[in-house]
Amino acid sequence: LGGHISSVIATQIAALAPARVARLVLDGNPVWDAATREAIIAVAAPQNPPAAEDGSHMAYAFTRVLWTKKMWKPDFRFDGPHAREAYQLFLENLTSGLNWSPEILRIDYPALLEKITVPTLFLAAAGDPLRDQHEMAMGFGAGSRGHVFAGNHPLHQTDKAIDYATTVDAFVREKV
Repeated sequence: LGGHISSVIATQIAALAPARVARLVLDGNPVWDAATREAIIAVAAPQNPPAAEDGSHMAYAFTRVLWTKKMWKPDFRFDGPHAREAYQLFLENLTSGLNWSPEILRIDYPALLEKITVPTLFLAAAGDPLRDQHEMAMGFGAGSRGHVFAGNHPLHQTDKAIDYATTVDAFVREKV
């Protein structure tokens, strides 16, 4: 199971060790061309400013949280219950150190998908920033199928998380 950037990792594992992977679930698939990948890296790669005693380094982290929330939900407003979501993501980002390598986005993901031989479930949500990539991703691999969740991603709406789990579980339990 991989989602967005980790879809690339899960796909690479399945391509390198197909005998160890019976099914693949890919949620959000960045099947961009090289120019698009580089443009996204220029905007999305974390800058990780050094820590400062006055806490000014946290402004970058918080601005990045708001950018992320608006990417997933364009009508996001920092108010009421949404502020709590933003603060939670902010704390997660501070804890993780905002460290991920943009090099993973330089992998030729479409070429990697062509190597997949196991049944694959491609997931997206109507409000997913990668929704426009869904049908293109589904064109790769034998035995693939797709599912699009209505609205925003179920994992960003705790009351809909069961939809996600049920969809993945049904796919994993299918007879080959």
